[in-house]
Parts: sequence; C-alpha cells; structure tokens
Amino acid sequence: MKVYVQGRAVRLDKSSFIAQGGEGAVYAKGKTAYKIYLDPNQMIPEGKIQELSLIQDPNVSKPQYVITSSKGKPIGYTTNFIKKAMPLCVMFPKAFRNRNGITPAMTITLVKRLREMIESIHKANVLVVDLNEMNFLLSTKCDAIYGIDVDSYQTPHFKATALMETVRDRHSGKNVFNEGTDWFSFAITSFQMFRGIHPYKGKHPTLKGLDARMVANVSVLHPDVKVPKAVLPASVIPQAYLDWYLAVLHDGKRVAPPTDMQPVIVIAPKLQTISGDGNIIITEMPHKIADIIQGAYHSHGFLSVITGNALYNNGRPACSLSSHSHIVGFTDKTNEPVLAHREAMKLKLHNGLRRQEIAIDLDAETIAEYNGRILIKASSHIYEINLMKAGNDVMATANIIGNVMPKATRLWGGVATQNMLGSAFVSLFPDKGLCYQVKVPELDKYKIIDAKFDGGVLMVVGVKKNHYDRLVFRFDKSYTKYDVRYVKDIVHTGLNFVTLDTGICVCLNEDENIEAFSAKMNSSTIKVVEDSALDGDMRLFKMGGKVGFYRGDKIYSMSMGGK
Repeated sequence: MKVYVQGRAVRLDKSSFIAQGGEGAVYAKGKTAYKIYLDPNQMIPEGKIQELSLIQDPNVSKPQYVITSSKGKPIGYTTNFIKKAMPLCVMFPKAFRNRNGITPAMTITLVKRLREMIESIHKANVLVVDLNEMNFLLSTKCDAIYGIDVDSYQTPHFKATALMETVRDRHSGKNVFNEGTDWFSFAITSFQMFRGIHPYKGKHPTLKGLDARMVANVSVLHPDVKVPKAVLPASVIPQAYLDWYLAVLHDGKRVAPPTDMQPVIVIAPKLQTISGDGNIIITEMPHKIADIIQGAYHSHGFLSVITGNALYNNGRPACSLSSHSHIVGFTDKTNEPVLAHREAMKLKLHNGLRRQEIAIDLDAETIAEYNGRILIKASSHIYEINLMKAGNDVMATANIIGNVMPKATRLWGGVATQNMLGSAFVSLFPDKGLCYQVKVPELDKYKIIDAKFDGGVLMVVGVKKNHYDRLVFRFDKSYTKYDVRYVKDIVHTGLNFVTLDTGICVCLNEDENIEAFSAKMNSSTIKVVEDSALDGDMRLFKMGGKVGFYRGDKIYSMSMGGK
C-alpha cells in the first residue's frame, strides 16, 4: 500500500504492519508510526490535530502529519513509534513485578511520571477522558510511560471519541468530562499500578458488579471487600496517595492527586508454614535459597532456581546474576543448565555449572523458555537454541523454526502470537524443531497481554471492551483442530498452569483454586479444588511428573489430597 505524507510517498507492507483494531491499522517504519483508518470518514479532523499539538510532554504520542491516499484524501496520521514498550497493564500481576525487579520505589516513580503527563495534557486545555491502562505503554526497562491513542482525547472544539466503562465516573453526568473526571480515571489506573487490582474489583458480600460498587463508593480499601492473596498490600501505597484514594474512591471528591509522595518502606510479610484443609498435600523441599525466587526450572532430576541475584542448582548457589531477566535452558542429553539473557539486543548464554560464557552471535528482541528449550524472536524469525555438551564446554547453535510478521508478533512461553492484518494467529512450538501455525479467530477482537502454551494447552489473557478474559485452548495431536473455554471478566494475576506428562493440566486460577482437567480436546470434566492453603503467590512449575511451586524463598511439591 502506497500512501503520502507531506507529498512524500511511503510504502506500507506486511513487514511494517503492527496491529489492526476496530478503527484502523497501525504500521511503523523507523521512528514513525502510521495509523490508517479503515473508514476514511472516521479520520481525525486537522483542527483537532492542531489542538492536540499544544501538548508538550514528549512521551505523549500525539498525531503529527496527515496521511493521504493517492487521490489526496486524508486517511490517517503519523505519530512517534515506541519500539521497546508493552501495555501498562502487564505490570499489574505480582509475578511480573518479581521477574522484572519492579520495586515499590519504581512504581512510585512511574505513578509520578503518569501524573506529570496528565498535568501537561491539562495545561494544553485537553482532556484524556479514556484514561485507562490500555492507552499507556510501559518501557521494557519498566522505567518510562508513554501515552497512546491520543486521537481519542477531548480538545476545546472536538469531543472525546472513546471511554472504557472501567474508568467512567458514575457520579458525573452523561458525556460530561472535566479535569476532575480525568483525575478519577487516573485514580483507578494508578491504583492498579500500585496494587495490581482495579479498586472496584474484589468481592463484597452484597454489592455485585462494577456499577454497584462505583455508585456506592465502595473500593477494595473497604474492610468488607475481599481480594485475592496475590494482590499487593495497601502498605505499598505512600500515605499521601492512600489518603487521596480514600477521598476520591470513597468520599466522591474529584481533586488532583498530591505531589509529595514519600518512598514507602515495605516489610515483606513473614511467610507462615503452609497448612490447609487436606484437599491439597504440600511438601516442602530441602533446598536452601537465600532470596525471593523468581523462576524454577526442572529437567530430569536437575532443578535450577533463579533469584534476583543468583542461580542455584539443586539447592546450592552456583553463580551471581546482574539482572532480573535471566531464564534457564538445559543441554541435550546431559541436562546441564544454561543461563540466557539479552544484552544490547544480543543473546547472551552462560554455562550454569562452570560460569563460562557460551559463544553465539544472534540478535534477540525477545527470549522465552519452554520445557528446557530456549526460544528467540529476532525480526521475522523464531529461533530455537541447540545446546550440546562438547567435552567440558557447551556449544550453542541456532535453528530457524518459525517465520512471523516482525512487528506484529510477540513471543511467550512456548507460543508466539501475531495479528496478521487483522486476523489472530498463534505459532506453537510443542517439541524440538517443531512449529505449528494456527489461525484463532476467537482472539481477533482481543488485545493479548499474556499467553502460555504447555503440553497441548494454550492459555491467553486478552482485553476486550471493559474486561479481561482468560481463554483456554486445547489442541488435537495434529494442531489443526482445537476447542476453547472462556473465563470471563477476571482479575488478571498472571497465567499460572502446567501440563503434566500424564496429560492433566493443573491451573491455579484467579479465584486461587486449582483447576485440573484433561489436555485432550473435547474432554468435558474439570475438577475444581478449594483449599485454604492455596495462594496466588504460589508459582507452579513441572518437577518431573509432579507439580512443583515456589513461594517466597522456598520450593514445594503439590498433590491432591484424599478429601
């Protein structure tokens, strides 16, 4: 497709395609993004572009230049392309924060930055209106925030064009927006940044649903509201902001947030011995780990554990680490651990036993681990890293196992998701050297924020309209057919499941119960196990033929009880 920007022809093709939604498609070349409206009649007026241009914050990706067709008709606009970023909501689950080393102090900085961005927008006499977590991006280093979908903002002569129900002020008149309603929406979004839950979610004994809770001004700060154990405590919120949240969310005040946020000192709760109702049998492993565990990897009796600063092999410290972004793969046949991380967009590998760097020259936009294998996304290719023992050394080579659209694809554990010109596809990597690409129309309307594939089961968390849904797919052996189950309107605490060699999938769900079901397509039985010992902080992993999990600095195994 050839378009024109300031009289200059620009060709947009599959290699520059990013995504397509209900309103339009987005492409990118270099540092410029191109939004093309599906219906040119929906094109943002040039007058609104001029009014949005008064916003001074450089991290707000406001419209820049009008894009025209070959006939000179306006069909879109250009803006800044933000390369290394992801939806803000990915930071909500505690598991993501632990893996990426996001501290309460870092969250305070991000909330301050978001507040400053909103203040800058207001100074330009502009309102965000649809101030929700999907309209902001978080840098991959988790140190910067960017405003996107700016064409929906309200300017003096042009009304807002979108508003998500989750941030709509129930105490404001219909289509009545002002700085106060923006600050109400900011309260909801920033609260989720601090605690990982919408302030009007959780369970109240009598008030059901978002509308009832918002109208009654009963947030999760109310003592009668119960929230999942995996939600961060209120102590992570600075006192000045906690007072402000109470004023806005409970007292109905619509005032700007405070500027004097002092860092909080969060004392980690002392984890008690796990005991429950006997529906789940939990056994603590004898491994001694000196820090909070961020990842556990098992292969044929060998257990490697990652913390914020060290690798442990079978309970013994092996080497120190300098970042929170390491994963572990294992060598073929000998099952020796290999550390993998990215550095300056390059893959870095180290022998986890001998602390030696393993030679490899490969670009890496994203890395992921699946059943001891290391997968890499680089441009339009998915690579699998082959790790072979050679004497005392480990040799690494890379094979291309999948081809994808470079800008429209994201790699997760065992799966890559991509929006292919408006249609959702998944690339599954069930075994060494294998890739199956499957069209999944059930995901077409979703914005995917989390995904994982394991043993024939694919789970995806997607956002559509006003809520987060979890979709569970089960594939046949040829990966040409599947069934799907929807879990609607969840509190997103991060996907947490494993599929055992027995073909049983075990999932710790959003209600902190165990779902156990067959990975076989069309099997209808789901066993739900409740036990007071279950906690969203338990992160599941496969440990041989058993379910293992880590919590805090300890490793456990889990099995079903006799009750």
